Order: sequence, then structure tokens, then C-alpha cells
Amino acid sequence: MKWINFVLTIMTVTLINAGSVMGLITISSLDIRPDLLIAALAFFAYISDRRDAIITSFMVGFMADISGSTMGPSMIAFGIIGVCFSALRDVLLMERLRNRIIPIFLMSMGAMIIVDLLTAIKTGQHIARPYLTIPLCSVYTAAVGAVIWPLLDIIAVMLGVKKRNSR
Repeated sequence: MKWINFVLTIMTVTLINAGSVMGLITISSLDIRPDLLIAALAFFAYISDRRDAIITSFMVGFMADISGSTMGPSMIAFGIIGVCFSALRDVLLMERLRNRIIPIFLMSMGAMIIVDLLTAIKTGQHIARPYLTIPLCSVYTAAVGAVIWPLLDIIAVMLGVKKRNSR
């Protein structure tokens, strides 16, 4: 993988994710919005080899921490979720749109729950209405992540990631 290009790509996704562009597609006052970093995490954990998947998972988590309010929880959560997803990639078929939605949804749910718990331990603050916000954000993230997967596939070619063989 071309790591400089990867870092630039993730920085761009982080800026889009944290910027006002995402405010345009936010739903309701609960700030329901897709997390593009989780979609990128799913893509790079699936497409990369194991070593690169672990590195990219922690790097994406670090970028999520930089754009967030608390340092640490996202890096830990994204690292755990990315490593688990990378271990399961041999049994997942992500070529079709409908096959991408459930894994991205589950990754998003897991990451957001872990981030909320770790943030609560560190700062004592929870997100507003987590029983409603986490599932709705995860559904939105899964839908957007499944749709932008082909764009990430094009970006992976620029990053020098070898394409996985289809079954």
C-alpha cells in the first residue's frame, strides 16, 4: 500500500466527515449522520491484507479521534472492530450492494457502542439518546457506506492495494 496516499485519503475523508458538508445531510435534532470513517474502515479492513488492515484500522480510528472531542476511544474501538472484521473477511462476500449493508451496519453499531462506553468512562459524558442515535446513525452509515464502496474501490487502485480474488 502507498501509505502517503492512504494518509491523504483518510485525511480528506476526515475533513468531509467533520466538516459542514455532513451537516447538510444530517437528519433531525439528534444529529443523525453517516460516519464516513466507519465506511472507510470497513472497506480497508476488507480489501487489505491482515497486517495492513490492522494498521489502517488504528489509523482511521486515530483520525476519528482527532476530529472528535476525546482522544483515545475511537482509535481503540476502530482497532478492535477493524481487526475482527479483517479476521471475518474470508467468509464475507462484499461484491454486491446488499451484501455490504449488514456488515457495515454491525461494524458501525459495535464501534459506536464501544466509543460511547469508553468516552463515558473517560469523561462521564454519553451521547444523547444512545438507544435511538446509535442504531439510526448505523443504518445511515451502512446505506451510505454501501453506496460509496465503488468509489473507495477506485481509490484503492491509486493506493496500490491488490484486488482480492472473487470466489
